[in-house]
This record gives sequence, structure tokens and C-alpha cells, in this order.
Amino acid sequence: MVGREWRSRLEDHCAALKGHRVVWWQDTDLYLVKLMRSSKRRRNTNVQQK
Repeated sequence: MVGREWRSRLEDHCAALKGHRVVWWQDTDLYLVKLMRSSKRRRNTNVQQK
């Protein structure tokens, strides 16, 4: 169970585990990453305001 949670968190940040190391994806679309982070930030601020 914990492994799936970590994998999804790493995918959110465009990273993966390679052995015991965290490696960043080389083919990451920076605009897409920016959109994902901004939407996540917006959701977090909406939850905190309630």
C-alpha cells in the first residue's frame, strides 16, 4: 500500500525510483508540471480556507 502512494507522489513531481535513488524524468514538459503544481496549490488553499 505504501509503495503505491510513494509512486504516485513521485509521478506528481516527475520523478521515479531507480534502485534506491530518486531520479528526475528527462522528458518532462515543464508547462504541464507548472499547471499541475498550480492546480494542486489552488486545491490546498481552498481546503485550508474552509
